[in-house]
Amino acid sequence: MRYLILFLIVVISFVSCEKSNKNEDPKFYECPVYNGSLLPTVGDSINYNIDSTTFKSVLNGGHNVTWSFTGLKKQDSIKVYYDDTAGLKYSNSFPFSKYTSTVNNELVYLEETVNGVKVKGAVITAQDTQFIAVYNTGYNLVNFPLNYNDDITETYFSDDTKYNIFIDINGVQNAADSLEINRTGTITKKVDGCGTLEMPNATYDVLRVYKEETVADTVVAHIFVGLGTNAVTVVERETIYKTYEFVTDSSSTTVLIIKLNDNKEAEVVRFKN
Repeated sequence: MRYLILFLIVVISFVSCEKSNKNEDPKFYECPVYNGSLLPTVGDSINYNIDSTTFKSVLNGGHNVTWSFTGLKKQDSIKVYYDDTAGLKYSNSFPFSKYTSTVNNELVYLEETVNGVKVKGAVITAQDTQFIAVYNTGYNLVNFPLNYNDDITETYFSDDTKYNIFIDINGVQNAADSLEINRTGTITKKVDGCGTLEMPNATYDVLRVYKEETVADTVVAHIFVGLGTNAVTVVERETIYKTYEFVTDSSSTTVLIIKLNDNKEAEVVRFKN
């Protein structure tokens, strides 16, 4: 009987030790889920510090990673606003938008849905003239819920034609019979990392999202010439944005945004103050 008791004690100790080791094993780290529990509200303003020299490198992704950004320095700053749509010039085109903000240096209209904060359209500039682009479906600026290894692709477009307007072309005002404004966009998002983000003023459990957005704009003016019109391409551009974005349910906005070059190397780091 004494030997049986000793045997059971050894077995229990072994099982307890094995369970403890499993809990400490990085393989058993449980990645957080981003649920969008905190979101901006109308009137919010978020301060971001900007560092463009301290950190320039390729960042590893993966499971249970620790990203250390404690050495970031404030070289510049930016404030992101979430303003009420009331009274703004183009708000009638976005009846369900809750607020406006700035994305890719453009004013955008944002709407909250059950699975994200959706960009419904933007105010775009062509030859110093502003136009509104209302997207067919929009795209999520922020998606939720997000899990490690999620892979998301969204597309959007806007087609509009303005009639009998003046458009600046190379510094000269031209009368246009019509102006065709086209925008297409594709965004891919890959949740390629989870773990701990160490910041100068706080530490977060985060998901890392690699985001790549391609935006193509074409503006064609039909300019009066004599009794007819000539088609003149006013704008033809394609812009690609690549970023790493770190999200957590303990913050109402992305806590760290890294602008990347074509090799996915950090160029500019924007971090929440």
